Amino acid sequence: MGIIEISIIVVICEFILIAVVEFLFTWSLDRFNWTRALKERSERFQEKLKTGAWSAQLIQLGWLGPLIITAIPFSGGVWTGMALARVMVLSTRKTIWAVGIGAVLGCSIYTLAALGFVSIVEIPSD
Repeated sequence: MGIIEISIIVVICEFILIAVVEFLFTWSLDRFNWTRALKERSERFQEKLKTGAWSAQLIQLGWLGPLIITAIPFSGGVWTGMALARVMVLSTRKTIWAVGIGAVLGCSIYTLAALGFVSIVEIPSD
């Protein structure tokens, strides 16, 4: 199986993970008191962040924050992007789009890096 095929499988798995994480976040917020309290705390925390210098700029990024966190290699991926979107109180639609685009970009970065590495390193065949 080639690098491109593996990348396509990874992107499909990332989108399935996005759906699962969104379901878990939504389901847990409706079911457990401690998750509702955590959501209220994150909303209060976001209001506090709006008064900070650099954090206000991060919040102004909006959906770009989760997209960037998801796309940057070794920064956390889908879980971190979804959690950041929840803390930023983004809509479900913006969250899914941002994290989905970030997942595709992140996988593209890895694919291009892998293709570059494979073109540099020659593996002798028998």
